[in-house]
Amino acid sequence: MAVSQTVAPAMVVIDSVSNGYRNVILSMACNDDLLGRAVEVVAAQHLGLTQPRARDAARRGRTAVIQKLRRDAAVATNAPQLVFTPSTWATVLILLVGETVTGGEEFEQLFRMLVAAAQNCDLSTVPPVLRDFLHKQTHM
Repeated sequence: MAVSQTVAPAMVVIDSVSNGYRNVILSMACNDDLLGRAVEVVAAQHLGLTQPRARDAARRGRTAVIQKLRRDAAVATNAPQLVFTPSTWATVLILLVGETVTGGEEFEQLFRMLVAAAQNCDLSTVPPVLRDFLHKQTHM
């Protein structure tokens, strides 16, 4: 089995060829620093369940990503299209997955961010596979 087939198997109920976390999110994360950092945070959160050293790294990383999202939102108050992007939506979604798995205390705040992204993000120009993935995962 290829390594790519073992990435994110627990992120979906049935892991198949169409695992959006593996096929969509990881592809985006390769070209998006903030999303890449969110993926690293969730990986560290998962590791932290069995390796206590990873917990502090996950906590620091999560805080840094959330602070960056807040700074971006504060800077772009007059230009919401700069904040409400598919990348931001995916980043918040990934962080929420981590909070769900670990029972983190940022769930409520991240959920509000997710709702705002879903209500305000223009997905008219993104590939249908990304649009469908974001909608389906948000509704879950």
